[in-house]
Amino acid sequence: MNTRLLTLIVVVTFSSLLALASPLAQTKNASLAQAIQEQLAAVEDIELPKELDIQWRNLRRFYSQRQFQPVWFDDIGLNARAQAWLNTIEKAESHGLDPGDYQLGFFQRHRGDEPVSLRVWIELQLTKALLLYIKHMLAGRLSPKDMSLDWHIAKPSVNTVARLQHILNTADFQEALDSLQPTQDGYQRLRKALARYLTLQAMGGWPTIPDGPLLQIGDTDEQMILIRQRLQAEGDLQIARVAGKLLFDEMLKDAVEHFQVRYGIDVDGVVGPETRTAMNVPLAERIQQIQFNMERWRWLPQDLGDHYILVNTAGYELTAYEKNQPVFVLRIIAGTPERRTPAVAGPLESIIFNPYWYIPRSIALNDILPLQQRNPGYLARMGIRVFTNSQTALTEVAVERINWTQLNEENFPYQLRQDPGPRNSLGSIKFKFANDYALYLHDTPKKRLFDQETRAFSSGCIRVETAIDLADYLLKNNDTWTKQTIQQTIDSGETVVVELQSPIPLYLVYWTAWVGSDEHVYFRKDIYGWDQSQSECK
Repeated sequence: MNTRLLTLIVVVTFSSLLALASPLAQTKNASLAQAIQEQLAAVEDIELPKELDIQWRNLRRFYSQRQFQPVWFDDIGLNARAQAWLNTIEKAESHGLDPGDYQLGFFQRHRGDEPVSLRVWIELQLTKALLLYIKHMLAGRLSPKDMSLDWHIAKPSVNTVARLQHILNTADFQEALDSLQPTQDGYQRLRKALARYLTLQAMGGWPTIPDGPLLQIGDTDEQMILIRQRLQAEGDLQIARVAGKLLFDEMLKDAVEHFQVRYGIDVDGVVGPETRTAMNVPLAERIQQIQFNMERWRWLPQDLGDHYILVNTAGYELTAYEKNQPVFVLRIIAGTPERRTPAVAGPLESIIFNPYWYIPRSIALNDILPLQQRNPGYLARMGIRVFTNSQTALTEVAVERINWTQLNEENFPYQLRQDPGPRNSLGSIKFKFANDYALYLHDTPKKRLFDQETRAFSSGCIRVETAIDLADYLLKNNDTWTKQTIQQTIDSGETVVVELQSPIPLYLVYWTAWVGSDEHVYFRKDIYGWDQSQSECK
């Protein structure tokens, strides 16, 4: 259910429930604990929408465990704990969350000096808001399943009531609240960046660059003033005195190139159509893009491990982390928009040198079969052999004995396998990790594709640019293997499987915005439409 619609239902329902529970101990002498118990009992027999019913059940469970004693009130009014929680709600925007989801407007109008009947409402609303905040922080505000996203990274279920009780039992309440947020460096960097972009928005944002000719070094044009302002807004161009504000000078060229790197545009230092388009995306949309990626960080487990590998399919990059800090980076190729790489996680367990490629049926039918039908020598030239499908063993069939023109999706009883070698689509190295989607990382003979900024070319698996460097990194603690022995094994042509002594958690994720080591925000196109899906659910 839409969060804002649910909020409206909550407000209306609370008002109705207060009216229904009119003998709610509205005298000044009634205890707040008794009023809380009576209010929760009054709701118990009322049929509510599913999500709202869950919220009330959680409230009843929580307060019954504490004999209905209030959390947020003392004899005078709202206590210090309540004020700390209200301050946290006010700062929810810094996490890309909407303070309105936690009833901030209501709490700003009612500060706790009301009669018992209204104090009950404030008490329960404050608790309900914190239970919701805990869920949002630990599991995300949105559900990937509700948006039909290919996100399959499991998280432990969140017991919001138990976590709330833990927070209340912690000596430092504010510290316990802060501990809910993801601690990963990537999330915290985005949070700082979001604050900068919100400040920039409050200051008026950045200018729009009108359509115009290609602009490059040496050109003079009135648009240079706007372009300089646009590049200064995000820090690509440092504010400096220039002799000619209308001149496209060397400093401006460097700034344009830096901008193009950050936005995944082919770097040429020229302000052309693609660069103008990226410059003219409204600041509000870039802020949303940061918020969407912070939300996806909250879909990850809080503890990714001391040592893990994160593959960003939207940024075409693999990063190894040790103690939450990046130590190793490689370029990758991800799945096409038609054959998307899903978000999955699993331990990277083994490396295969000179691997065979057991060609998936979908690729065999859609890609390989048409090529063989057009050119009967294709399979032989590519080192691809044909086997009959069998539950017990593969039996090879001579390629020339098959009538390829008669084969189709309904009639294809074969398994194709490509031998190791220079034409093998997996290259010289395959990296296996545990997952339910037959995904893996691998080398590739098509190195030239890594020169392109947008690298969505695969059928779903991840191609690694310098796979030998990744293998060397993964085996660095194994005295048997060095870069030299790895290369010797590859040169031998023999298929060798190496089990990692300590499997490493691997996460395939989808970040269209992240903060680099230079503290600048890097943006990428939403090739799989996940940002768009989140925007529609918002």
